[in-house]
Order: sequence, then structure tokens, then C-alpha cells
Amino acid sequence: KIELGIALEKKVKEKDSRIKNAPYNGFSESVGESYLLNSKGLFTFERSKAFSCYTSCLMEEGEKNSLHYHVSQSRNFKGLNVDECVEESYLHAKELLHAGPIDSGNYDIIFKTEALESLFSAFSIIHSGKSAVEKKNPFKDKLGKEVASDILTIRDLPHYKDAFTYNLFDSEGNPHQDLTLIENGVLKSFYHNSASASELGQANTG
Repeated sequence: KIELGIALEKKVKEKDSRIKNAPYNGFSESVGESYLLNSKGLFTFERSKAFSCYTSCLMEEGEKNSLHYHVSQSRNFKGLNVDECVEESYLHAKELLHAGPIDSGNYDIIFKTEALESLFSAFSIIHSGKSAVEKKNPFKDKLGKEVASDILTIRDLPHYKDAFTYNLFDSEGNPHQDLTLIENGVLKSFYHNSASASELGQANTG
């Protein structure tokens, strides 16, 4: 782990003579444990680990400078990718070094996964059973109806083996199961706990 931390900085500095420094480097390891018990005999327990590392690239050419950093995350130490952190940090810092404004116009857009996730999260209220009960969800009466392009399917896969984090059960102790929220553009389900499911007469999705 110490060697990994040292390699993050060393490999960045070797990439290009214009690299002034690798000011931010780090490694982290965490263990989380969760117990859930109640007076009706419920007893659940889960334990998980998470690992991450990151590095950065500060480039300088004349009066121009740029900085970018990249993170690698995994549920095990062997899954961390030092070379990816170095290459991504360098690539984007290099491209940003001479970046500037572009003319107004129509452009094709390719989203990075992280950016697309942020865009989708802005509309996350449409999946909330609680907001449907409170009549704040604009899709509250749209179950079974087409709400998006037919190329869009959104599924929650809580046991996906390559996920960064996971939970085996919800805060009421219900085991997490695969859930389809939107299928081919059709709204299939909201997220429900026992309260919102009961209020709307729908299944508790855990």
C-alpha cells in the first residue's frame, strides 16, 4: 500500500517535462459494518470494505497551467488501478492546458459516466414512492405508461458484483432484490418502503 502511494506521484512526474507537480495523491481503505435489530425478532448484519486511490497532474507551459486528478475505486485492494489514475490525470491535464472557449453552435456530446450519473440524479425524485405519496412526484400517476425514450431502461441491481458499494437489506430489514424502475421507456415501479407501499397499495420494494 505504501508502494502504491509512492508510485502514484512518481509515475505522474515521469510522464512529461511540463509536469510541475503531482500535488494531490492518496490511498484509503475503509470497513463498514451495519446491524439492524428490532423487538419483533429482526436481526440483520452486513460488513463491507471499500478501497480507493487517486493522483493528480499539475502542468505548466509558459503562463498557462492546468490541473486534473483521477480516482480509482474498488471493493478490494487488487482492483485499484494506479496506471489508469496516472494516464487519466495526465491526459486531461494535457488537453486542458490549451483549452479555451468555443463558438456557439450545435455539437454532439459524449458524456463521461460520472457526468451522466449526475444528470440522471437531478431527476431522481421520479423514482421516489414517498414523493408520490406527498404528490410531489411528477410521475405519480404514470405507472405503466411511457415516460421516456424506448431505448431507456433503468434497473437497480443491489447484488452487482462490480459495484463500489452495496447493501444487502434496507433500513426496515427487507432483503434488497433486483428492481426495474423503467423498462424500454415505460415506468414500472417506484422505490417503496412499507409506509409508502401501504399508502399507495403497491408492493414494498425494499
